[in-house]
Parts: sequence; structure tokens; C-alpha cells
Amino acid sequence: MARKASLINTATKGTLDPDLSERIDLKHYYDSLADANNMEVRPQGGYARRAGTSINSDVDVLAAGLKHRLRRRIQPVNLTASMVILHNGGTAANLVDQQDQTTLFTTTAITGSAFVIVEFDLGVSLPIVFVDLTNFSVATAGVDNAIAIEYYDGASWVEMRGSIDAGASSRKHVRTSARTRRFGEWPGGPGGTVVSARNWRVVAKNAAGAGAFSVGGIGFWQERREISPVQCLAFDRSASSIYDLILTERNIDVFVRGASGSRRYAASIPVAIAAHLIDEVTVIQSRDTMLLFHEDIPTIMIVRQGSDTEWNVGDMPSTNVPALSAGQAFSSSQNEIQDVSFAGFVNGDQFVIFVGEDFTAPITYSGPAGLAAAISAAIDTLPGLDAPNVTQVDSVPKMRIEFVGANANSFQKAVQIMPLGNSAGAPVHKVFQQGFAAGGAWFGATTGYARCGFFIQSRVLVAGFRSAPFSWGVSKVGSFDFTSTGSPLTADLGFFRTLDTDQVETIQQIFVGRDLQFFTDSSEWYSATRTLDATQPQNVVRATGQGIKSSVRVVFSEGSTIIVQQGGRTVRDFLFNDVEQSYKAEPLSLLGPHLLTDVIDVAQRKAPSTQEANLIFFINDDGTMVTLSLLRSQDVIGMMRQNTDGKWRAIAGHFNGDVVFVMRRETVAGGADLYLENREPTGYLDAALTVTANAPFTTVSGLDHHEGKEVWAYAGSQLCGPFTVTGGVITIDDDDAATTITVGLMPEVYGRLQKLREKLQNEQPFRPPGRIYELGISLKDTGHLQIRANGTDWREVPLVYMDGGTLDYGELADPPTEAGYSPELPVLDRLVTGDVTIENLQGWSRHPIIEFRQIVPAPLHIKAFRPEVAMRG
Repeated sequence: MARKASLINTATKGTLDPDLSERIDLKHYYDSLADANNMEVRPQGGYARRAGTSINSDVDVLAAGLKHRLRRRIQPVNLTASMVILHNGGTAANLVDQQDQTTLFTTTAITGSAFVIVEFDLGVSLPIVFVDLTNFSVATAGVDNAIAIEYYDGASWVEMRGSIDAGASSRKHVRTSARTRRFGEWPGGPGGTVVSARNWRVVAKNAAGAGAFSVGGIGFWQERREISPVQCLAFDRSASSIYDLILTERNIDVFVRGASGSRRYAASIPVAIAAHLIDEVTVIQSRDTMLLFHEDIPTIMIVRQGSDTEWNVGDMPSTNVPALSAGQAFSSSQNEIQDVSFAGFVNGDQFVIFVGEDFTAPITYSGPAGLAAAISAAIDTLPGLDAPNVTQVDSVPKMRIEFVGANANSFQKAVQIMPLGNSAGAPVHKVFQQGFAAGGAWFGATTGYARCGFFIQSRVLVAGFRSAPFSWGVSKVGSFDFTSTGSPLTADLGFFRTLDTDQVETIQQIFVGRDLQFFTDSSEWYSATRTLDATQPQNVVRATGQGIKSSVRVVFSEGSTIIVQQGGRTVRDFLFNDVEQSYKAEPLSLLGPHLLTDVIDVAQRKAPSTQEANLIFFINDDGTMVTLSLLRSQDVIGMMRQNTDGKWRAIAGHFNGDVVFVMRRETVAGGADLYLENREPTGYLDAALTVTANAPFTTVSGLDHHEGKEVWAYAGSQLCGPFTVTGGVITIDDDDAATTITVGLMPEVYGRLQKLREKLQNEQPFRPPGRIYELGISLKDTGHLQIRANGTDWREVPLVYMDGGTLDYGELADPPTEAGYSPELPVLDRLVTGDVTIENLQGWSRHPIIEFRQIVPAPLHIKAFRPEVAMRG
């Protein structure tokens, strides 16, 4: 019987594709794992448990009993002139005509405090999550902290707060220039209950002398139970001003980073982005300004205006956009045609129809009969729209809406059918034919808008126009003015260019890496001339022909632009080759393509030191996540799968190393919701909540988001559990009482090494069957580990700490009495760094395999395995 020892001390290639499981001729076979879950590659070799996640545990959040969930879908309240109560002038009809800004509601000059601008009687008490003021201003002089929304609680008028700080006010600045604000509460309402009231009013406080108050429109919004599609947008203004903007249906919630890393709700922003458009929105940000792009809506500009709670929103103020000749984009004008499917609707369901930001009065669904006429008549009531032609095209029913009359031969904003209340309707929306106006602008109200953009050289660059998909243009230096003519023509003017291609392709993303780069759905391009100059040609070269997935952002890592190929299953490294003086788009996911099923979002955490790798996170549509560890200097390119009790839905990475996730988690009692969670590099639990107190305690409440689930707790450095959450509460043992307790879910950790095979060139290769009879494991700061070899039962690895070493099984069976033996030490106080040997492993196998796992949430870092193998072959 032959014996052989080997050392397995790296997994720098991550988890290997199962289709390569027999490629023992490849070096990658010996630098990879056969399978792994919730692990991360370490560049020095080995692998460790992935970081945990934490939900918002801010002391004010816990004290106020606020919900941890994010915003659900919202729906508008239909306001009528009969609901308006006038106190100081104005015309009621001008308030409820939605976005018709030609008719403003204007009061008399503001006097006294509080000055009632307008009051609403909704007829019945309604739970209200937002009140919007659109394009409001004063005539004479701006005033700080002047405007408030109040509701009547049956005894007095109460101010609707926009912040969770004790005593904070939602009163906003008011200026002579128009602004738009959304007044709202933390998701779920103050104290976890949405404000419900019948009577509401808008008042001006301490604003005498500001002149008359004007507003374009007012909107009230409720929240539906259904969760929304979502994007998580990083807004990094400075080292001290870091925000996460959570885009859900027609809303952005702003969360600001606190000193401890927790996120605090700061404000809400109204955006006319329908649910079905969210996944396709692209974003750029610089300092206080963020632009949101989609070809079917006007480009949205969000500006932070001096504080965490002051965010203005409006259309990007583009001016002097030149005309697009018919030959550059299309041969003639054509009508806009959009399809809407009423899947899931039953008789009696109510819905409204949005066209852009405007919506109709509620409509009751009663089957296909009469539906076309009802849709046409409803849209006819919206500002600036004529009755469209509506026909039924299949039995779902699917309704086809063609814009005609004054809206013919032109772009039209996105149509959305929004179910109301608890309707189970799941409408599907699609543009059947894009509307164009021949001779219209490159982008604008008659031709549609840009799909993407970038801030570059004090200009805004926009591209992927609805009317000219493979064209791009830049503004004048320092403005949103797109003037492209002058005498003489100067370098700082705007200009428009078209990619030199004979294919039909759309610019989906723009990025400034080594060069100005354009990514389309079929190719990758770069500008050989870095400087933007209106007087010079712009040489844009097709580099490679892979194509990018339209809705997935790119990231820049180690001098390369990382892109996700169309289809969402391949990650490519768009990197300039200095030797060949050309770009390549090599697949980074070559060794683990099975992990990427359909990528929907990407973010990066840059390595803070040479001891770590860059981590690039890829979220799949099925809710799993893949982490790519990348450190080219050490030949580290390894991907590993991550999962949790729930699903990853969105991600954002910040320049300071913060990574935040939007998670979909579900309980039997509470249903599904979205949560904002931080990546915790030193955490071992998911969706963890941390509670602190001045004196030791044992009961943790506020866990309704884990209701009925099994959780673990760290009381100080002691691991406790598992517990089942009942009534949102768990209680640990009195002996484990602590001043800090963290409670969360346990991510399951598992790994499997490749089958033990010797390299082909070895003179005495391993021949099955065989038995791994002894296993040495090199560990770093590890608190728990189980292993299995030869397909037998799982076996505990002894990790009891004593005088700098570990105790083997014999010593554990008969504990010695020497000083220093402390089997009751808390887990985090007895982490093992060093070598552990497991002897007397049983069983024979034709394919000896080593597996490892954790059944408790504790630190784990495996540096190497050293198996001793006996062979019969």
C-alpha cells in the first residue's frame, strides 16, 4: 500500500467550472475549489468566510420603533377641486391639474405665521406617505425653513416630519426660483405607523414679506403592499457626505451615512420613473449633481442643495440642442405606439394610467369590453394629450395605444398602468413603435432622450439617443448649452458625432478609463483623441465586438474597465495591451461561468491594502451573488458564489470602501420586503441588528423582520443560539448578558476541494481507490470548522485554545486541569491561528474528496490543507 502527502494551499482561481473537473492538466485545477458557498478568496492563498451584513441599528431608529424595511410601491391619491379649501386666495382648479405649469396656483402675499396656503379635505381618513409640492416659489424674497405640511389629528394640527431626529422639522427653504420637494416620513411611518388623516394643509411659517406663494401642483401618495423594482445609487459628495439613493417606483429615498457607518433616512425625491423602467435607468454623479437617463423619459437632474434633507429635482436644463436631419436617424416621422397588458386583472380592480408624470382618475376594470374606449377617454383628460387610438390585440387583454392628433409623429412619454389598492394586476408595458418627429432635435420632447451620459472636461456628454442610438454629443464647456455653431467655431462649443458603423447598435454606457470609452449592445469603442474639441474630428475606434448588457453598470479596476457581456453570463476585462497597442476584452469569468446566470447589478470594493484583493460583486437575477477577487499582480482571479436567507436585488459601492446591498427578505407573518444592509467585513451574521445599553441585558426586541426565523446572537464576544424569533423578540441566557448584543441570520458556509489527483507529469501518480487517513489544516483566526473526507460523516475540528495551542480529541475527552485550559472561553476570545491535525480518518473512495463547513456563525480562514493519502492502486 503506497502513501503520499500533498499540500493544497491556494484557491486563487476561485470555484472551477464543473465542466473543467477532469482537466488535471491545467494549473488552475490545483488553484481552485470544486465548490464553495459564502467564501471569499484571499490573495495570499486560502479562503475565508465572507463578510456579513447589518441593517440599520442607529440608536434613534431603535428608540423610535421605526421599521427597517425600504419603501414599497406607491400610488397617487386622486385630488379634485371639491377637496380644496381656500384660505388666502388662489384657484382650486389650478392645484389639481397636475403638471400643467401654465396655470399656477397663487395666494395673496404671505402675512403672519402660520399662513395657510391651502387646505385639503380628503373626505375620509387616508394613510399618506408623501405630499409633493411641484415648482413652488415666492414672489418677493426667499426664506429659510418656511414651508410645512400639517395634518389634523382630531385635536390640533401636527407637522409632518421629514427626518427622524427628535424635534426636527420638515419645513423647507422657499425661493423666488421654482423648486420641487417631497415631504415624507421614514419608510413605514413614524413609530412604525403611517400617518392617517382626513384634513391636510400647506402652511408658511415665519415668512411674512416673502410675497405671494405660487405652486404648480400638489400631490398626495399612499403606499401599496407590493414591493418595487429597485436600484441602489451611490452618491459620494465628499469624505463626510456619503449617501445611498434608493430608486423605487416613482420615488428616491435618500439615506445618509452616519459616523458609525449606519444609514439614516434623510429625504425623499419625486421622480417620474415607472416601475418597468427602473432596471434600465443609467446614472452619473459629480459633486452635488446627479443625472438619471432613460430614452423614454426626460433626463432627470437631482441637486443636493446644502444639507442632507434638501434635494431639488427637475429636468436636465438642456438648451440649444441642434436639429437632427432625417438622413442621420430615420427617413420620416412616425407615430408613437405603446402596448400595455392587463395580466392578472380581475373585474372590480381599479387602476390609473400614467403618461410620464401625469395620471388619470381611477378606472374600474370590467373585462376587455369597453376597455379601449375607457383608456382613450382617460388619456384625453391629461394635460397636452389628445385621445389616442386604442385597440385590443390579444386576449390577455393586450391594448395597443397609438398617439394621434396633436400628438402624432412625435415621441411620447412612457405609459404605465398602475393597479390601486390590493389588486393582483401585473401589467406589462412595451414600446411597440417609437415615435419620431423628422427634423426634430437630437434629443428632446419630439424625438426622445438619451440613454446614458457622463461628466467629462467640464461638459456633459450624452449618448444613445432614442432617435439616433449610435450617436453622441457634448455640451459647451461649463454648461448644459448644446450650441454647436459659431463664427468662428471655437473648441469650447458643443458638438455631435456618430459612431462609424454599418451595424444597428445602441450606445448603452459611457466610461472614462484610460480613454473615453463607448459600450454598445454589440461592440466596444474608444476615442483615440482624449481632448474634446468642437473644431477637430473625434476619432472613435471599434476595439472589440462583444457587446454589453444594457442595464448593468461598468466598474474600473486595476487599469481595466470590467463589463458584463450581453446576456449577463460573461464578465470581460476591457484592457489596453501596451505591447500590441490595442484593447482586448478577455473573459474574467472563464474558469467559473456557471456562477453567473444573469447579472443585473455590479459594484466594487477597492482593496485598501496589498494584503487584500479588489472585490467585485455581481448580483444575479435569481438573487444569488458572485464575488470576484481580483489582484493581477498576484495572479488572483477567483469567483465564489454567495447566498443568504433572501435575495440580493441591488448594490452600490462607495469610494471609502463601504458596500451596501438592497436585500429582499421574507417572513411568513410579514411577507416580502426590501432592506438596506451594509457589508460588515468583521461581521459573521446576515441582516444583523446591534443593540447597546449601559447595563448588561438579555432581551432583544425590534426583530419583526426575522419573525419566525432561526437567528444567532453575539453577546459581546460570546456566541449564543440558535433562537427562534417570536413577537419580534429573543431572550438569551442570563449568564450571557452583555451591554452589546448583535442578532442576525447565519450564512451557510461550505466548501469542497477538487478530487485528489496528481499532476500528469509525476512519476508516481495517485491511483484510486484511496483513503485520506490524516489531514493537517492551517488556520488563521478561526472559531469553528467541520470537515468530511472519503465521503464519511462530518467531523468536528478541535479548536479549544490552551496556552497558544489547541487540544486534540484525547485531551478534550479527558480535560486536563492545567492552568490556561478554558473550554468556556467565548468564541471570539479563543480563535485559533496555527496547525490542527485530524487523525484516524476512515473510509475508502475512488475519488477522495475533502469537504468543509460551518454549522455555527464564527470566524473562518483556511490557509492550507495537507492530506495524507493511502493508495491501493
